[in-house]
Amino acid sequence: MSVNFVETSSAFRTLAEAKEWIETRGVQETAHVPFLLMAHEESAPGIAKSWRSYGAVEVRTFLDEMQRNQAALAAQEEAGVGGSAVPPSVHELVPAGAPCKTYAEFDFKKFDELEKFGAHDRDEMVVMLESMLERFLEFLLARLNTLIKEHDPEADELTRADDVVLLTAHKASKWSVHVIIDRSLEHESVAWASTVDCGNFILDALVEFNEPLANEALDQHVYSDNHTLRIYRAAKHEEPERILRDAAGPYDAPYNEATMLRSLVSLLRIDRDRLGDELAEAIHNQGEGVGEYGLPEGADARLVLLTSAYIVTRKPFADDEECWRPLTFNGVSRTARLSSLGVSRGGGRANSSSELVKAICAAAQLESYKPRRTFTVVNSSFATLSCDSKYCELRGGEHGLSASAEERKLRGSSPVYLVLDFVNRMWRQRCWSSKCDNSLAVWRPMDAQLSDLCGQYVRNESMPNRRARGAARVLFGTGVPGVPPALVDAIGIERVQSPQ
Repeated sequence: MSVNFVETSSAFRTLAEAKEWIETRGVQETAHVPFLLMAHEESAPGIAKSWRSYGAVEVRTFLDEMQRNQAALAAQEEAGVGGSAVPPSVHELVPAGAPCKTYAEFDFKKFDELEKFGAHDRDEMVVMLESMLERFLEFLLARLNTLIKEHDPEADELTRADDVVLLTAHKASKWSVHVIIDRSLEHESVAWASTVDCGNFILDALVEFNEPLANEALDQHVYSDNHTLRIYRAAKHEEPERILRDAAGPYDAPYNEATMLRSLVSLLRIDRDRLGDELAEAIHNQGEGVGEYGLPEGADARLVLLTSAYIVTRKPFADDEECWRPLTFNGVSRTARLSSLGVSRGGGRANSSSELVKAICAAAQLESYKPRRTFTVVNSSFATLSCDSKYCELRGGEHGLSASAEERKLRGSSPVYLVLDFVNRMWRQRCWSSKCDNSLAVWRPMDAQLSDLCGQYVRNESMPNRRARGAARVLFGTGVPGVPPALVDAIGIERVQSPQ
């Protein structure tokens, strides 16, 4: 699906150009158009890799074009002949620091390792995955309802039947489900302040849920800044048969616009009273020939649709407005990263608590590996330690010297390294050598000494009041800046009441 070159949409090669176009229109008279940011996968003959172009498209234009595409596909299928219509390879994009609905993605590919999960065949594995998903959804909704009630005691509770949208795109070698939690059409959306806040909440819940299968299947990388999410009825690029469908209906169910509206995590239903009459009218009705930007006919007239791109660009809500408080959750998780603890993002060295780092490296449980007394931060939960010991458990013997002087400088003379899991208090030995199978690495529980040292390190790094990027106000949290509840309990930090 290409983006129409009309007054209310445009296409660009880079995301920066798309954002600049929206911001430029923000100073024009027609500024009150809620644009979606979209990414379109493309390829060309003779070029090995595909690429993405970006679009800024008004909601009604997008919905109309999607409707035309789906009608053309249905007509081709009914006629039994091929045609020019193909399923779109389109993703929505949530801008960094912009609000979003609650969402999660589950992908499971290890159908060749059924015994590891206690299944006898693929069908049994799928049943186990579906059962795990339902339990996780029940657990997640209970947690989310608790937060909502703290914020608004009169709020209706979210339910599995009314407020959860599941999209699926399974194939023989992969079980894939997208989860979106959204109010039904007569209610407005529950929003997070950013994808970081959403990710912090989901991944913190994952730790507390504590089921290995959920940990295996949940995609923990979908909460990064400017992440793109495949939309309802879109297909994988060059896999037109892998269409993302509504799990609530039959496989051949026709395209449904209401499902599209509910499944877009960057498209929020907002009560008109939050905006004021003048702004609400400007958004709801753009004038003759342009169309309405509200909900479909028959939906609650008190609501309008606002996109994440519009909210982050136009900032229609004042910071002190009681009526607009997107949920925040700033506990450290795999997405918040140790960067929020003052350590550089992705591969950064620990920059403080040097005496504690030395103590951890010298702990009796790790002593035989000869750690090199430096952390390399992987994410909020994990750090790695390079080792001088050449003995590798995966190899069952010693390695020789690293291949080059550069490798020896980076990793030491040995490819052996350790991974520390601060949240679950586990560690394991792994290896940089391509000849060693890291999937065989076994997690071991930390002994009391190592567990206490790691807890002290995390506590020391967490004490400064540094919040995850994108968090607006701390409405809900652990009461301890930068630390998830599971870790709070593990290291014995006293809880305090979060500010309201």
